[in-house]
Amino acid sequence: MFQFSLNLKQISKDTLRLAMPIGFRIILLVIAGVFTAAMIAFGSVSWFTLVIIILCLIASIYQDTWIFDRETGTAEHRLGLFLLCTRKTIPLTDIRNVEFNRFARGSLDYLNNPETPPRDDKTTRILKRGGILKRPAQHIIEIRLLLRGGGKENLETAKGRHYDYFIDKAEKIAAFIDVPVKK
Repeated sequence: MFQFSLNLKQISKDTLRLAMPIGFRIILLVIAGVFTAAMIAFGSVSWFTLVIIILCLIASIYQDTWIFDRETGTAEHRLGLFLLCTRKTIPLTDIRNVEFNRFARGSLDYLNNPETPPRDDKTTRILKRGGILKRPAQHIIEIRLLLRGGGKENLETAKGRHYDYFIDKAEKIAAFIDVPVKK
């Protein structure tokens, strides 16, 4: 499955950017180009092809970017299309810490756990028959900003087990804005 994570890059001495990778945009533009070339080469226009091209072009101008700027003392989140994006600005002094959280979702195989008493109700039989209880866990990783007022801002959520990569990313953000990391 195609997955990516946001790239962390220090733009200048006082600016750190967490943004979608440029390769994501390039792949989408190449897909749109291939479909356009095929449409021109075959001389026929189909609605399916046009929809694919339009979706690829729209997705290529989508942005999910965090810009941490020590010079202005702000963290800015841009979300949406390039010209039509929402911007949320948070003062760096309002950030209490950067939180790294990981958990497994979907691990419902409680019947094999010796500490759990066996259940034999109708729901359990239905879940066993459907295979839901044997579904492997999805490992979720989150990096969030915890604010002094009690709020939370999600920086990135990803599936996978690359904990070290995301811990390193959280530590770099925390070191840049001079706050602790909560693991």
